[in-house]
Amino acid sequence: MLSDGEVIELLARENPTIWQQFVNFIKDMIADIKAAYADVKPDSAEGQIVAESIDTLEALKARFANALVEAGKGYAKAGAGRGDRDGR
Repeated sequence: MLSDGEVIELLARENPTIWQQFVNFIKDMIADIKAAYADVKPDSAEGQIVAESIDTLEALKARFANALVEAGKGYAKAGAGRGDRDGR
């Protein structure tokens, strides 16, 4: 059975454009959350929940971004982009 990271990397290899859009979506979500809760005191219960949510999203973003990088390396290594895949 594949680990979560392996699944993400496999999916990123299959369609990197979708995964880049997902990374961008997470980045935008983080920015929106930070803006929406900018006035919340960090030491409050709400502030701690927001901080934990942002940390979780940052970790998710990093995992997907890393999968894209690894997928790109695999794509380049396989000869994609040089015409090797379709015999040209």
